[in-house]
Amino acid sequence: MASGIDNYRSGIRAAFRGLWLDVLSYDQFFDTLTITITNGLTRAWNEGAADCGMTPEDRTAEEQKELMQAIYNEYSFIDRMATDIEAHNRAQGGKLEPLLARGDLWAMRYQDVANRARTLACGDQKLEWVLGMTKKHCETCLRLAGVIKRASQWEATGLHPQMPPNERLECGGWRCLCTFRVTKLKASPGPMPHGFRG
Repeated sequence: MASGIDNYRSGIRAAFRGLWLDVLSYDQFFDTLTITITNGLTRAWNEGAADCGMTPEDRTAEEQKELMQAIYNEYSFIDRMATDIEAHNRAQGGKLEPLLARGDLWAMRYQDVANRARTLACGDQKLEWVLGMTKKHCETCLRLAGVIKRASQWEATGLHPQMPPNERLECGGWRCLCTFRVTKLKASPGPMPHGFRG
């Protein structure tokens, strides 16, 4: 069974391919991506919150606002993406792969939303910063790898893996594949590493 992020990426890629092939109109592309984003990021939030034992019914008003803000933020990129795809569609001699690569970057927002849900829903549960599967990690992510703090402490610093744009991360967040993992291990002693305090 495909994971949530795999389904999200597939939905984005299908919409991009459909517009590139001129099988989807602009309006159909917009509607398809709106539904994909809404369903996909809601699922991401639910997955992140579930790590803390929270159900969708447990979502607070603040958490709902954060989720909707993430969804609306993604909506704001649809028109520009549609324009780029139409300008580089098959009929214009454009290549599909560079467009799909942009879609894959866009799909990384899924994990960011799941991480955001963890920092809000987990409250005082402990989260460990876990390095992602990138070949080369930025210095800031390397310094945070293995650090265990309460979710509320991570929230206070504004540090979240994959949260673009994030000026506090050398990778900017958008090239990050790191994540938070709920853990019962002992919290890292002392304050956040130097340069990462709130």
